Amino acid sequence: MPPVMGAAAFLMAEMIGIPYAEVALAALVPALLYIFALMIAVRLEAGRLNLARDTGAGLQLLLTTLKTKSYLLLPLVVLIGLMVSGKSPTQAAVMGILAGLAVCPWKKETRINMFDLISACKETLTSTLPIVAAVAAAGVIIGVLNLTGMGLMLSGLIIELGDGNLWAVLLLTALASFVLGMGLPTSAAYLLLAVLVAPAMTQLGMEALSAHMFIFYFGLVSAITPPVALAAYAAATISGADANETAVESMRLGFVKLLVPFLFVTMPGFC
Repeated sequence: MPPVMGAAAFLMAEMIGIPYAEVALAALVPALLYIFALMIAVRLEAGRLNLARDTGAGLQLLLTTLKTKSYLLLPLVVLIGLMVSGKSPTQAAVMGILAGLAVCPWKKETRINMFDLISACKETLTSTLPIVAAVAAAGVIIGVLNLTGMGLMLSGLIIELGDGNLWAVLLLTALASFVLGMGLPTSAAYLLLAVLVAPAMTQLGMEALSAHMFIFYFGLVSAITPPVALAAYAAATISGADANETAVESMRLGFVKLLVPFLFVTMPGFC
């Protein structure tokens, strides 16, 4: 979801050779559509279960929060402003961090000391290491596939089986993306698919951005789709619900994610 997207969005900009702002703009409409569809599904589910409305929430809570803590939005404003102005993601991120450090001392409850700052840096490093390791491993796999020629073979196989039929190629690409993306982190899944599967779509004359968005969505759908459904299992652990039931429910509520990627190809102006 723009403007603060995952690392894969920056990788996509590098792979296609377009500015990050274009990737963010292309992802905006489908992201809003997906969130809107989920909101409707949750609202209907709440009505079916006769859940009571939270009277403590609403516009009044939002206004109170903005009145007392709106200054905490400054780092986000700085980040978005710099990226829109054409600064690199790294520059925007660094300035956003500095803006965050600048607003922390404004009120007592948000002030941090040196120990808190060190702890924040440690947590950031800890959360970043798995992504770095996954991307490095994906890079090794991509290198081996390129050296052996297997990457070109997979794209060629999809084109051959599709026999020039757009929908057949799309379905085969979606299946390959789903299988190859199973259990992989976002960045690693996208890198693998960008090398192995995306060429099959671009060979048919599809726009590079549409093709990469297509494989990106289907590469990540296994996170909410059985039998993998890592995100659903994590949610089940937090909520205390049954893992398999949560996976089935997540697939039911997030079904629109299986439809949105086809709009990238059939309606290029959609993204």
